[in-house]
Amino acid sequence: MNKSMRRRTLIVLALAALAGAVAPQADAGRGPCIPGKRHPLCYHWSARVTAVHDGDTITVNTRGGAPGLQRIRLTGINAMELKVYSSNPDLRRGYCHAVAATSRLQKLIRSAGNRVRLSAQRPSSRSGHRLRRSVAIRSHGRWLDLSQVLINEGHALFHPNRVEWARNARYAKGAQRAARRGLRLWDTDFCGTGPSKGARFRIWVNWDADGTDG
Repeated sequence: MNKSMRRRTLIVLALAALAGAVAPQADAGRGPCIPGKRHPLCYHWSARVTAVHDGDTITVNTRGGAPGLQRIRLTGINAMELKVYSSNPDLRRGYCHAVAATSRLQKLIRSAGNRVRLSAQRPSSRSGHRLRRSVAIRSHGRWLDLSQVLINEGHALFHPNRVEWARNARYAKGAQRAARRGLRLWDTDFCGTGPSKGARFRIWVNWDADGTDG
């Protein structure tokens, strides 16, 4: 094979790999993002969770084998970070609320036999090297959105997304309710005194910031 043909072959292979990375998987279904609402529409995939890394990151298998392993960032939330990762909850260490959020997510997923449904408005949605997906489990005959549960219970902060926006309004309301109730992350004295007790600082708040408020 000459250099020109070899170069064309490599280009074709690279384009094929890129298409596979961003296109919907063959088994992806299409339907409403939120049950009971006709729009917007999402792609949906069935998957099995193989690992829970922290309160907002998991690894799933979508094809039944090693090539199907994908790291997933849960859409719409931000949980506190772990410092020591482990499948054993007793061995985990992290910032205040990190261990509790991870354990809660793991418990929810295990209650469904590690079977989940992944959803996205765009199959190419990413957060760095992780695919960005809404993750739901089947519970009592309906789909239970895990990001919504973690927000409602104060385990995670609402993290708006302009691409995967379908659930933003619901998450925002859940975060407001959790804040009013002072749940977990919203409990102002739960984590104890910080490292700089007595520090004095100023805050300037612009009530009408530049740009679109939405």
